[in-house]
Amino acid sequence: MSIKSNAVKAMESKTGYAAAIAALKKDFGRKNKDTVRAVLLPIVAAQYSVAVVTGSEKSKSAGKPVLDSEAGKYEACRKMLQELVRDIAGKGKASASAKYEFSRKQLSAAKAYLALFATQAEAIAAMKV
Repeated sequence: MSIKSNAVKAMESKTGYAAAIAALKKDFGRKNKDTVRAVLLPIVAAQYSVAVVTGSEKSKSAGKPVLDSEAGKYEACRKMLQELVRDIAGKGKASASAKYEFSRKQLSAAKAYLALFATQAEAIAAMKV
């Protein structure tokens, strides 16, 4: 079955949801959340009769396709899209801005290691060996 068929099956059937999600995961492979959302957006919007519009210049989605927030079934459509993307692509990965806490001993060891090399690139290359 196609991605569209599996997505519609997931939206329409509570009993077939898990099977449809499994099929969609297989269809998408290891695609990221943005790719999965971009493919599913028009499918889910059509199912809920919600128009897809371009994001306003003032929003973070400027120039990207988004759901028309003025549509009657906007909230239900948005939640379904969000649920499908989450179930297919996962909850996401850790933020790149996540803080890691290192002990003074670890920091000291890292600085001593880096001091052995002329550049950080050389240090990284040595670790890959």
